[in-house]
Amino acid sequence: MKPHFPIIFYVAGIVAGAVCLSGCGAANSIINNNIPPVENALGLDGASVIVPVNGTRAVISGSASVSVSFNDRSFSQQDKLRKAKFEQYFADAVNVTVPSGKVLPATFSLSNLTFQVTVSDGSGINLRTASYSATYAGPVSYVRIGTTSQYTAQKLVGYSNIEISGDNFTKFRDISSSSPSPNTVTSKLSLDTDDAQLPRGSTISFTFRGGQVRVGI
Repeated sequence: MKPHFPIIFYVAGIVAGAVCLSGCGAANSIINNNIPPVENALGLDGASVIVPVNGTRAVISGSASVSVSFNDRSFSQQDKLRKAKFEQYFADAVNVTVPSGKVLPATFSLSNLTFQVTVSDGSGINLRTASYSATYAGPVSYVRIGTTSQYTAQKLVGYSNIEISGDNFTKFRDISSSSPSPNTVTSKLSLDTDDAQLPRGSTISFTFRGGQVRVGI
């Protein structure tokens, strides 16, 4: 899957027009509030991750993480941008499998859902990476839908206002706008669950939705 990477720096024209105000925090806030968010910022919406439940700690292995790619972009005045805020959520329903001979529970709970994102390009000694992570503490209960293997979350599950700035933002910007291309976004998810509810060897399939980024000065 090679989704089109959104132009996260397309607001450079707006920023360039307000360079004279860049030293004023109040003016910056006004500018930033008028910069529309870029939907599906990392191309993760619609992608799924399948988390294996191994005892009381369920962790996605590297081979089970989600990776998408995007091409470089070149933008004027991009050096005026200083930070970005990301959001990412999960679809309400998850799909669960249990080992043969085990019974699907009526409900189960999850907590400490940790979402990790790494953007990279190059390889070997020329590898460049930048990353961020966020944790949804929960707990959140999932209730089985009839006799299916699907479960519905009882509240919105996801992450808002994940901010990157400083050197980490500079790395994101440079990876996104300079060769080599294409670049890779890798997302991993880990969580805590109770194997008294979900037996060891179960899996939980999550689908990403509602991703966006808002850049600012």
